[in-house]
Amino acid sequence: SCGLDVKPEVAFREGQKKKEEMDKNMNTRLKVVVLTCVGALALSQASAALVLNGGFEDTKVGFNGGDMTYGGSGIETIGPDKTGSTVGAWNVTAGSVDLVTGYFVAPEGINSLDLSGVSRGTISQSISLSAGAYQLSFLLSGNHQVDTDTKSVEVSLFGASQTFSTTLTANGNGSWDTAIVNYALAAGTYTLQFKDVTPGQSAFGVTLDKIQLTAVPEP
Repeated sequence: SCGLDVKPEVAFREGQKKKEEMDKNMNTRLKVVVLTCVGALALSQASAALVLNGGFEDTKVGFNGGDMTYGGSGIETIGPDKTGSTVGAWNVTAGSVDLVTGYFVAPEGINSLDLSGVSRGTISQSISLSAGAYQLSFLLSGNHQVDTDTKSVEVSLFGASQTFSTTLTANGNGSWDTAIVNYALAAGTYTLQFKDVTPGQSAFGVTLDKIQLTAVPEP
């Protein structure tokens, strides 16, 4: 005797049924795991940074020898009219810029960028985008070593440009303003450019940090 209260063929069928249900449940769990992994991968790709080195943290002051140091802080001047031509993924296409560590209080990380080194500078990088809506945001302030005037930057993407200005109110570490621009773009490769357009000056320019471009989800 098998110790069962049912006929052997009935027990066999019920055993097969339970096995099929277990297999089905296992397949379902596997599908959930696979779908979860695929979803996580898609989310990771969607959240990848579109602007590289937007906080200027990928480069250290001193990579070109450094121009000036102030205790634990430093300033590195980069550009066609000085030395070198890149700050991480950014190309310095005109004038020069100062990579600043510690001398100004950066709102993110330890570095920020003065967009005017020994002369008004321009930085740019190419970005490949899918069709859709995008939001560009960045923080701006100004080099307040000399004065408390208004600093201005011209931002362009897809041939459209806008100018943002900030007015310094006191010497020392100034406040940072947030600038936001919205775009509707076709698929393609675009040049994102920041140009110091502060009037009447050659150095002590507008300062930048935390440059981000994010895709805006469809409603």
